[in-house]
Parts: sequence; structure tokens; C-alpha cells
Amino acid sequence: NSVIDYIECVKMWATADGGAGQNGLLVESTYANNSTYNVKIGKVHVEDSPEHGVRFGGIYSITGVNIDSIYTKNTGASSTSTGGSGVKILGGNYGRPQYNYHFDININTITSIDCQVNTGVNNFAALSVSHAKNITVGQHTVRKVSNPTFSCRRALHLACCENITIRSQDYKDVNINGVMFYDGETSDMLDYDIIKNVYMPNYNCVHTSQGNSASIYFNAKTTKISDIVISGYLVNDVYVRAETQPNGTTNNVYITLKAKPLSTDLTGKAPPIITPNTVNGFIINLVSPFFGSYGSTASPGS
Repeated sequence: NSVIDYIECVKMWATADGGAGQNGLLVESTYANNSTYNVKIGKVHVEDSPEHGVRFGGIYSITGVNIDSIYTKNTGASSTSTGGSGVKILGGNYGRPQYNYHFDININTITSIDCQVNTGVNNFAALSVSHAKNITVGQHTVRKVSNPTFSCRRALHLACCENITIRSQDYKDVNINGVMFYDGETSDMLDYDIIKNVYMPNYNCVHTSQGNSASIYFNAKTTKISDIVISGYLVNDVYVRAETQPNGTTNNVYITLKAKPLSTDLTGKAPPIITPNTVNGFIINLVSPFFGSYGSTASPGS
């Protein structure tokens, strides 16, 4: 039941080791589930955090946090950083007896500039959401200013989450994927490994860094994915890619795209859309020029 007007955390220690917990703002329920609840924060400004800019974490559930705006710059500033997300929302997991999800987090605007790009998967997305339900973001913008090459590793990472709404996304100069739907992190979480009810009505990504990486990537070999709605504009060679899912299911994925390929010759490259062989997997409306020859390895999608 707290109201905080403004949080500023800039010029943090660049010589820090970048270990877990070295964030600009860390929100946790320390004592028990929902011991942090009904919190309102105005503006959050974080620069040069050794790890994440803003982190919702801990082993217990957080319920009801509303933030007006978050601005992060140069997250994961340490040279040995274990993470570099602009904003990371992660409930309790990793083999504990219970998996405590975070609930009801609303953020009007998130702007992330120059997120660190490193070798990690989960820890280097501009916005990472996992083990959380009922998350709403009004506007999510990802850009590069000082970083000469990339704005982030991935703009959005989703895993083990439900009821996610991001109303407007504006991504540019992403290293790998605009959005990645990710499979389970530990084998004992298969019953929890669900991504459901994701709504992204204005997804826009100018993805110029690695044209052979999908702007929308379903890396989900065990995940149960359902009820996904995405519409937007892409500049990329590979628009949508979904991996084979031997132990997973994909149902009711609706994607509407206006897209433009980067290359004028697509010979030997993957087709712009690669989806798994699932009965109710994907319905895609695509408006895009097609040209070139995709080659034998891409024949199912050609």
C-alpha cells in the first residue's frame, strides 16, 4: 500500500562484477507470498546497472504493482555481467516445491536503450517475462544509442506465462529475435510450461542485425502454446519460425503481418515463415513481396 513518485539510479559502479541482484531497482516479496502488494510507482530511471535495470524477483509472489514509466540505459554494464535485461519479471522457480508466479503488474511505458548483448539466452532480453500472469505494458520501445551494433540480444522473451498484453512494440537493431517464445527452463517444470493468452496488436520490428534469425521465434520443443494474437510490420528476411515440438502443442496462433525482406536475393535462404506440423497451429495473414529461390532445405515452407 505504498506510493513512490520517482526513482533514479544512475552512474552505477561500472567495476561491479555483474552478479545476480546488482540491479537498479529490485522488487521482491521478502517474507511470504504477496507480502509486496498494491504498490504504485511514478517514474523509474536507471542507467549503467551492472545487471538488470528493473527486476521483479524473489521466491515469493508479488501482486499488484503499477508503474507509470521505466527508462533504462546501458543495462548489464559490467564486463562479466550475468544478465542485462532492461526489465525482467521472473517468479520463483528452479526446483522449489512450489512455483510462485507474479501477478497483476502494469507498466504504462518501457523504454530500453543499449541493453547488453552477451552469450546468455534468458538474461539478455530488453523485456523478459517468466512465471508471471496478468502482465500489461502499454508501450515498449527498444533502441540503440551508444552501442554501435545492437539495441539488445532479444527485445522480448516470454516463458511460462499467461495473460500478457503489450499494446505497442517498437523494436529496432535487435541482435537475434524481436520476440522469442521460449521452452521450459528445468525438466521438472513441464506441467507448468505454458505460454497462453498473449496479445500484441501493434508489433513493429526493424530487425536488421541478423536477417537469418526470425523476428518472431517460437523456440518451444516442450511448451504448450495457445491463444496468441500478433499483428504488425516487420523488416526482416525470416518473419516467423517455430521449432518442431515433439512434446509440446501449439494451438490458436493468429499472426497478421505486413513485411518487407531485407535481401533482394533470397537464394538458398530459409523461407520467411517456417511453422511446425500441428493441426491447429498457425493462421498467418502475410502481405509481403516474395522473390528469389529458397533452396532444398527450405522446401517445406517454399
